Amino acid sequence: MRLLLVILWLSGLPGVAIAGPWPRTKGETYVFVGHFAGDEAWTSLYAEYGGPLALTFGLEVGGHLFDRAGAKADGRLRSFVRLPIFKGREGLTPWLFAMEFGAGADIEESGDIAPRLDVGLSAGRPFSTRFGDGWISLDVKASIGVDAKTRFNLSGVVGVKPTARLSVEAGLFAEFDDNASITFAPVVQYDLNRAGSMRLGLAIKNEGGSALTLGWARTF
Repeated sequence: MRLLLVILWLSGLPGVAIAGPWPRTKGETYVFVGHFAGDEAWTSLYAEYGGPLALTFGLEVGGHLFDRAGAKADGRLRSFVRLPIFKGREGLTPWLFAMEFGAGADIEESGDIAPRLDVGLSAGRPFSTRFGDGWISLDVKASIGVDAKTRFNLSGVVGVKPTARLSVEAGLFAEFDDNASITFAPVVQYDLNRAGSMRLGLAIKNEGGSALTLGWARTF
């Protein structure tokens, strides 16, 4: 039970908006604000709410606010619902699976809005190490645009919690549409009790270059 509670708490720690299959507790709200400090800085807001029947409702908003040339106004908006579809049993498999359905849009610099629908599958499980309780989550998602190519996202995160306040994770995030973008993102999170949690990480992209990632998260 202690390990399960740790995993439920860790499940809402998205580095690039990844949450895994664990449902939010009914009535609980989780909020994450993050910033990718690269040449094309990306700022994001991610929120989840625990609904009835183990459903989790969520919202993602992100965009390029500034770059070296000045202000930008492009980004993405998405709402979703996640529902567990399989819960492992002790002695059989500890894996939990969930389906996710979402709707949103890509917002271009020109002001054009391109609607999208998406569907995803998540899997995750807890585990124990001598360094503390840990977890692994895997996600795959297909985003279908009305007048755009289908975009595929693959994500994997492994984390461990060595102390009551400190957690360490490593994530690999891939996106495929016209181009392939792969990002390796190690993150350290420190719990500040009622003030929430601070996250500091590094994002390393396959196109070259790296950037700091900063974030704040809190559960209400």
